[in-house]
Formats: sequence, structure tokens, C-alpha cells
Amino acid sequence: MTSGVLLALIIGTIIPAITAVATKLTSNIKTKALVAAGLSVITGIVSTVLTTPPKGAAQWESLLGYMLVAWIASTGAYVAAWKPSKAAAVLNERVAPSFGFGAVGNG
Repeated sequence: MTSGVLLALIIGTIIPAITAVATKLTSNIKTKALVAAGLSVITGIVSTVLTTPPKGAAQWESLLGYMLVAWIASTGAYVAAWKPSKAAAVLNERVAPSFGFGAVGNG
């Protein structure tokens, strides 16, 4: 496992928490998914910049791979831990109940 993959995995597991804080509690589920996807893209970019040598086409491959790893880690962490434990909802309620963006929806 490369350091870029490890970085993307670690950040990916906390993306659900960041998403919970960055969106409103009553935001539409599509908005929350879009925020998580955007954070996965940012994670891929950061992982690529920090771990991939600046030479050749492998940068694009690394970028896409790290984005995918972050997205999969984020989704897996949310489904396996954040949602069942209700930790994401608690973060959203206590830390930022009306903070964040997203239209009010039915979740």
C-alpha cells in the first residue's frame, strides 16, 4: 500500500463527519452525497500532490485512483460506522444544526 492510498483511506473515513458538519441537518441526501463526492475529489488532489512525483502520466492515474479510494472509504465508513452509530447525525445536531449549505429536503 502506497502512502497516497493510505492518506486517501484515512481522510476518506472522516469525510462523513466533515459532510455532517458542512451541511444542514435537514439537507437533501443528494446534497450530502455531492458534498462527500467533492471532498473525495479534494482528498484525491491532496493525496496526489503530496505523494506523487511530478513527472509523467502516472499523476492522472494516481489522482483518479486516490479519488476513488477516498469515495469508497467514505461510503464504507458511513454505511458501516457513522450511520449505524448515529455519530454523523449527532455531529450535525450538536456542532452545526443550522450551519452549512444545502436546500432543506426530506433526507
